[in-house]
Amino acid sequence: MGSNSMVHEKDSMTKQQEVILRLEKGPLFIDGGNPEAPLWICAIEYGMEKKGGIKKLKKDFDNTGLKRKPIPNWDKESPQFFEAIAKQPHHRDVAKMLMGYLDKRAEDWSSYIKAGGYGRSKGDFFKLNLFPVRANGQKQWLRKHAELTGFKNRATYSYWARRNYFPRLRELVKEYKPKIVLGTGIGCCVDFLDVFGADDCRCDFVKQGPLMVWKFNKLKRAVVVSRFLSRWSTKDLVKLGKKLKNLLKPQ
Repeated sequence: MGSNSMVHEKDSMTKQQEVILRLEKGPLFIDGGNPEAPLWICAIEYGMEKKGGIKKLKKDFDNTGLKRKPIPNWDKESPQFFEAIAKQPHHRDVAKMLMGYLDKRAEDWSSYIKAGGYGRSKGDFFKLNLFPVRANGQKQWLRKHAELTGFKNRATYSYWARRNYFPRLRELVKEYKPKIVLGTGIGCCVDFLDVFGADDCRCDFVKQGPLMVWKFNKLKRAVVVSRFLSRWSTKDLVKLGKKLKNLLKPQ
């Protein structure tokens, strides 16, 4: 009786109610890696490729399920997987930045990814996104987005995510206590601070060239917000990594 009742209740849900349940109870939409690493890298959301983007969006919600899963990582991925990752512009830029952070040569970024040091559970960083639904920019909300999520527009979805999905990210931050957070996307400064600095209202702010840095003394954490990494040259990405490394040193 109870089981049939639960099935009937799920069947009677609207699409939006079902998606909300998955976002609140299911796995987080993050790449993962090593949550105990001092460096966390946070993007705004997964992008939507012109080819296959809608298919991936649909798959996100077909396969999410309601069961929370362990922190994801790429420990068991194949060499072919890392070969493909190395061809993706975003991961390429992150790897170049990491060369500066790890005091490695800039030209070693590709071998760093392909050798499997990227995205591992014992690796050098942890990677996540602010928002769970893939899209291209804060203004994009296709008809398919509305059909698959039940949110009619981007504003409604973003409002819901800030009130209901961000607290899940804050739980993760509170548990693992990252020391340096790099948020990529100037337009989401307030969101990065909301997720990574919410437990400390007092902080020191400094602008370092194109970077905005908030130092939360109580949390012993620096939140660094930059423009998208795609807009940096290789040389500047390496410099950015070195700056992040310097922020780990006692001030």
